[in-house]
Amino acid sequence: MSKPKRFVIAGGGRVGLQTAENLADQGHEVVLVESDEDRVEELSDAYTGLVIHGDATRPSILKQTDLTRADAIAALTDETGTNLAICMEAQ
Repeated sequence: MSKPKRFVIAGGGRVGLQTAENLADQGHEVVLVESDEDRVEELSDAYTGLVIHGDATRPSILKQTDLTRADAIAALTDETGTNLAICMEAQ
């Protein structure tokens, strides 16, 4: 198996959670960022990795994910414009 990688996933909906779980099952470290407080509570119960509550378009929230250590970021919210903004801010 290759060396484990570190991923940041913005968006803890169905796709974000499933992606995080698949990557974690493969031995990778995954950080989830979710803006909806109620969903963060659900994720904290369902997902064993780190879940950060906040808007991933904000630099202060992305800073909490320690992007300098991340191999990749995936913006998987349900809003195309938000996903683009997250990727632009992460860059």
